[in-house]
Amino acid sequence: MIKYINYNCKTILNRTKPAGVDPFIGTVNPYTGCEHGCRYCYVQSEKYLPYKTPDELFYTVKIKDNAPALLNYALEKTSQGMICIGSSADPYQPAEKEYLITREILNIINRHQFSVHIFTKSDLITRDLDILKDLAKRVTVLVSFSIITLDKNIVDVFEPNAPEPKKRINAMNKLSENGITVGCSIMPILPYITDKLDNPADNGSLEELIRTVKSNGAKYVWSGCLTLRDKQRQRYESILSDRFKPLIGKYRFLYSARISPEEKYCNRLHYRIEELLDKYNLEHDFSVENTLKVVQPEFSFV
Repeated sequence: MIKYINYNCKTILNRTKPAGVDPFIGTVNPYTGCEHGCRYCYVQSEKYLPYKTPDELFYTVKIKDNAPALLNYALEKTSQGMICIGSSADPYQPAEKEYLITREILNIINRHQFSVHIFTKSDLITRDLDILKDLAKRVTVLVSFSIITLDKNIVDVFEPNAPEPKKRINAMNKLSENGITVGCSIMPILPYITDKLDNPADNGSLEELIRTVKSNGAKYVWSGCLTLRDKQRQRYESILSDRFKPLIGKYRFLYSARISPEEKYCNRLHYRIEELLDKYNLEHDFSVENTLKVVQPEFSFV
């Protein structure tokens, strides 16, 4: 059972460091903890875990009641740039239906006319099309839908509480048709599970995923391999043991003492994905520098 805890956070705009390296001036997470329960989630590792145990991450969600007020104050003193919403917890997880923190944050961002990138697995984002469309008239609005595969059987194992891929694709299409720039984050790619490449007729192949997001309005795709650290690694390997036992030896060889797959595997996968993106005329990433709109003085509240 999910436990919601209302609290007042000390800060909400986590400024990125060093300046100029990250494409965002800062990140905003309206919630701590995430109900989607993605079994590969990097936040389960000790480096990022906000709770004592990974289980709490998926069953205890802190509602940052004062987040909109804090953000309003922070943006009054911040130079223009792009803000990333949802770097460590989905801003449109089920809690958002009740608490509307993300919607209030978008209203604040719209008031100050900052560009925004939203990262989500949820079709709930379509609820906020009114704000997104208004914001996109003057600044850059990017929405990246996280989809690792179209194979529902795999999704049910690794993303048990997230909206099914079809709903995400439909939401992507709806936002695109309303003038919002959308893309897909194929991240993380799970070795030997979601890394099939070449058969566009295969519902679980990367090519079919790339072809599908392109046909539903995506302008870009960004991807990355699964990283595995301490507690996150232990929990991921327990899933392999239960559901994909023949892969355990392959993973131990592929990762060895590393947090990422061996370089040859990553390079080969990256090269083939780039070929597919070229084939379907998709950008390999989003470029903030090339897409960022300049706010005209009459719209600037900073």
